[in-house]
Order: sequence, then structure tokens, then C-alpha cells
Amino acid sequence: MKTQDSYRLRRGKMIVGYAQPSKAGIQFCSKFLLFDKDISQQFTQVDKSIGLLDVRNRPIYEHDMVLYKLNTSRVKHEGVIVYCTEKEVFGIRDLHSNHFTPLSIENLSLFANDRMEIFSHAFMHAPHKRSFFS
Repeated sequence: MKTQDSYRLRRGKMIVGYAQPSKAGIQFCSKFLLFDKDISQQFTQVDKSIGLLDVRNRPIYEHDMVLYKLNTSRVKHEGVIVYCTEKEVFGIRDLHSNHFTPLSIENLSLFANDRMEIFSHAFMHAPHKRSFFS
């Protein structure tokens, strides 16, 4: 299921809230999903939603670490959601093979909701373990 544009707001490793564009401007809410205009001053990093939900109906954002399946395979792989600036698309960088798989090709989604599950966030791990961003 596609979701509307939203953003996760962080200060380092800590998620401080979320933002969503609206007709009235940008709406900010705390990590507990309560309206909070003060959040606009409390973050230093922004992660964009990829527009998909995981198996538990949670929005998936860039830098989320996910378990994912390819095609009809029962084997789950581990990857991190990244934005590829060369191809201008979001995709999954496999944590073991370092292979990049785009989430969609020419508006055809390669991953359904039942194919991904968030298990961590890349920003929670030490910088030397984050070579998957390159």
C-alpha cells in the first residue's frame, strides 16, 4: 500500500518526531504521534518515507534495516533502505552481498507489503559498520 509523503525527524540516533506536508503547511508531531510545533527546532536529520508499509503496517523510511524476500522465495535477506543518487530511486542495499535492488522499475513495484519487515535502523549502528551507504 502506498502512503503519502512523510518524514522521520532525528537528532543523531534519537527519533524526535515526524513531519507531513499539508495544505496548511508542514504538520509536526512527536514520536508519540501528538501534535507538537516545537519539534521543528529539535531535529538535525530527516529520513524520507519510501511510501510503503511493512508487514506490521509501519511506514518504511530511508535508513531502515529490513528483512525482505525476493519473488516467491521463503529465504529472508537483510538490507537497508537507501536512496541511490545515480539512479534517483530508493532501493535495498543487501547487508551481505552489498547488491542494490531498486524498489520499483518504471512505476512497477518490486516489493509488496508482505515482503519487507523493519528490524532496526542503520543510524543506530556504529559508523564503521555503515559502509552500505556508499
